[in-house]
Amino acid sequence: MILDEKEIFKILNEQKDNKLLRFYNATLKIEEKNVILETENNFLRTKKEQLEAEIEVLKESVKELFNDEDESKRMDKLIKF
Repeated sequence: MILDEKEIFKILNEQKDNKLLRFYNATLKIEEKNVILETENNFLRTKKEQLEAEIEVLKESVKELFNDEDESKRMDKLIKF
């Protein structure tokens, strides 16, 4: 038989075992924080990947800018950049 959280909480509360009840509540809070941290971590990982991709695009743009031999074209590209 699998008990849900409400049933476990009710049983622990009825037994008046405060140490066990506190441990159970702390476990639930830790699980909640882990979910939050995992979500934040995934967001930051995605943001990092986006920034790395933008850096690569900028690197290529700079390479193209300085590969142009004509000074006036280079300045035009620099102004547009």
